[in-house]
Amino acid sequence: MKEQVKQAKKKEKENRGKEKGQGKKEKKNVKSNSALDEIQKKHKQAIQRKSQIKTELKRLEKEKKDLDMESYVKSRHLSKDFDKRDKDTLKEYGQRLKWIQSRLREIESTIKALKEERDRISR
Repeated sequence: MKEQVKQAKKKEKENRGKEKGQGKKEKKNVKSNSALDEIQKKHKQAIQRKSQIKTELKRLEKEKKDLDMESYVKSRHLSKDFDKRDKDTLKEYGQRLKWIQSRLREIESTIKALKEERDRISR
């Protein structure tokens, strides 16, 4: 992508130096400008997507951190032997811990996919 942008800019510079209104050369200039515009549009879209990926990664990392903390707290509560145990609370915490584990796996796979996409765009 970067090479295409460089080539298009180089062509644009070459065409600026030549006089306009020379038939075929004018058509080439229009073609190179449209090619340059298209490449710039793609580049802009790639930059926008990278920005979206960055914000999504931040959000997922924060959610993961929060879920890790919640998981730790609930696990500690479940492991206490000396507390009076309410069966409904134990059941609720156990179900929540199960859900947290599955959500953490989802987050990990999503983060991995987003990082791969970000790296692909960067190339």
